[in-house]
Amino acid sequence: MVLSDIVEWDKNHDLGLIRMRSDEYFQPAKLLPKDKIDKLRIFEPVIISGCGAGRSPFPTSGMIASLQDEIENLPYWMVTAPSVFGNSGGGTFLSNSFDFVGIPSRGSVVFVGWAPNAVYHMSYIIPISRIYKWLEETGWSSLNDSKAESHDKWLERKKKEVRDEKGIDNN
Repeated sequence: MVLSDIVEWDKNHDLGLIRMRSDEYFQPAKLLPKDKIDKLRIFEPVIISGCGAGRSPFPTSGMIASLQDEIENLPYWMVTAPSVFGNSGGGTFLSNSFDFVGIPSRGSVVFVGWAPNAVYHMSYIIPISRIYKWLEETGWSSLNDSKAESHDKWLERKKKEVRDEKGIDNN
């Protein structure tokens, strides 16, 4: 079993950042570079890896179907890689490079008669562009940008900004 700590969490964005406590080595995901995000197109092959239906992680493949969906005023991308309950929080990767491009987050549901039916091949992911923005907003950019200030320095700067805004003496 691998223990972890939640270091940042945002219910509205459905995003969290965990720190794993383990002696085991885990290869971190390679994030799609920011300058390649705008080059993505529909039909780009992707793989979702997650613990669907409570199983150990396994991959499903599909492609990017949309780069312009919006749900509850937040951007999402649609992919055709089948995703079921349990895949949420896993990863979505480009098939050709294994670059991380998003987090499976929502599935599509249609109503047939009175019953909701999941459409497993119409999955929504939190796109890497939104993840980058969230990391910047929460001071965690240094996780993927060696030139960014550390989270501790970011926190100190934010505290100083609040003190300055409130006119509190910094001494």
